[in-house]
Amino acid sequence: MSADRVNYLNIGLMVLSLAAACVLPFEVFLFSYAVLGPLHYLTEISWLHDRRYFSPGRWDALVLLGFAFLFLLSASALVFGEGATAWMVERGGEPLLAFLARNGADVALLAFGSALVFVLTQRTYARIGGLALLLLAAYLFHVPEDPVFAVSSQADMDAYVADLNARWMHPYFAFAVYLPTLLHVYVFTGAFLLYGALKRSSRSGYAAFGVFVVCALACFMIPPIGTQPTAWAQTNYAGPFVDLSLALLLHVGGLDWGDLARMGRADQAFLFTDALAIAAARFIAFAYTYHYLNWFSKTEVIRWHDVPRARLIGVGVVWAISVGLFFYDYAVGFRWLFFLSFAHVVLEFPLNHKSFLGIGNELARRVRTFRALSQR
Repeated sequence: MSADRVNYLNIGLMVLSLAAACVLPFEVFLFSYAVLGPLHYLTEISWLHDRRYFSPGRWDALVLLGFAFLFLLSASALVFGEGATAWMVERGGEPLLAFLARNGADVALLAFGSALVFVLTQRTYARIGGLALLLLAAYLFHVPEDPVFAVSSQADMDAYVADLNARWMHPYFAFAVYLPTLLHVYVFTGAFLLYGALKRSSRSGYAAFGVFVVCALACFMIPPIGTQPTAWAQTNYAGPFVDLSLALLLHVGGLDWGDLARMGRADQAFLFTDALAIAAARFIAFAYTYHYLNWFSKTEVIRWHDVPRARLIGVGVVWAISVGLFFYDYAVGFRWLFFLSFAHVVLEFPLNHKSFLGIGNELARRVRTFRALSQR
């Protein structure tokens, strides 16, 4: 399949993802995450492995996986469950878990920044210097701790809301929330589309990137349509994914924690009735669904399926088990898939950095060409 045909196919997949997300945002997202997600993560990790994770160092991927594991420990109750967290606490792990819970955003920064350091240099001293600068940045821009205190008066409530706003609106914290989620599935996917269009000077590629941006805007501009989310969707979305919706409402919707409290933050019912909350869910559903479909649409281009047969069978078996876990208990499936998802996100960081560097190089080349032509 030619590059132009792939681009036109992707435009169709974008429109399809948008239409589905507008009608059934919660159900579409939950289905895509449970069924398409694990197959994407498994096949991409396999593909990255065969390309040495696009990082020059032999052990770079293991370092990134180490950061991934520490980040998952920072949200151990969500990822591993209350029982596993209690087991770790009983065996003396409480100080480590508490430290990581306070510094989860720092771990995300170190993972993302380390990947850039790995891509830019192979020299040991340069890498040590880069990591030292990242540690300094983590110290200087530390995220305020999550406020925990008794609220007995309006003044206490105002202080509590102010502390929550300070934490959630902190750019560093927002970066950590979006890095493994929307930055990965939307911004990085957009970067791949743009880089491919620039590299080939492809009109169809530019058109695909333009449609990609318009579809995201349409999620917020199209009036609410569709039906009330099913009880199944409300139950499974309001558990692990609610913070992502809340983050979008805070950062894109112009709300603060006081507004969310007045909207019914305690029971989260407004997430399924408020027009802005539904628009945020649409965007999440569109971004994730198209991200997965984009990967599978490029099978003949990047040939992620061109692997030993035994590995391909193994991927199929693990995928079937993963989907089965979701059908058995969505919460159990989420815990397993979040681990797999974040691992693939972190292992892709070097490729993400190379894509942004490639975009910068292509734009710089065009500027140099334009200047040369204008001086003739």
